[in-house]
Order: sequence, then C-alpha cells, then structure tokens
Amino acid sequence: MHNDFPIRCLPEIAAMAFAKELTGLNFCPYALDALLLYGYGPAEACMVRDEIMEHQGEQIQCEQTLKSGKKG
Repeated sequence: MHNDFPIRCLPEIAAMAFAKELTGLNFCPYALDALLLYGYGPAEACMVRDEIMEHQGEQIQCEQTLKSGKKG
C-alpha cells in the first residue's frame, strides 16, 4: 500500500470519522489521543488537549503545560 495523499493527516481524519460513525460517539475521537498519550508523556498529552480546546474556542491550558513552559 502506498500513501499519495497531499495532506499527511488525511488518513487519520478519515479513520477518526469512521470510528465516530461506527461507535456512535457524541464527541470527536481525536480527544482520546490526549488521554492515551498521557501515560507516555503528561506534558505532550496536555499540549494535545490544549490544541483540541483551542479548536473549540477555549483558551484554558492544562496545568502540566503551564508547568513545562511549553506551548503548542
């Protein structure tokens, strides 16, 4: 299989839409990325969470992001 998509995240977007439709979730499955990433790196997970919240119009950063001094 070869990936010729001009947008690199297009397959991930399609997979998330498929997962949402298949499971009947009432939220974007992308939100689970932050939760699943937390075990590997809390600061990185918080950056993902902050990015999700920013897209929803929220500007609240999670405490871990503020402590690390990182901004997405």
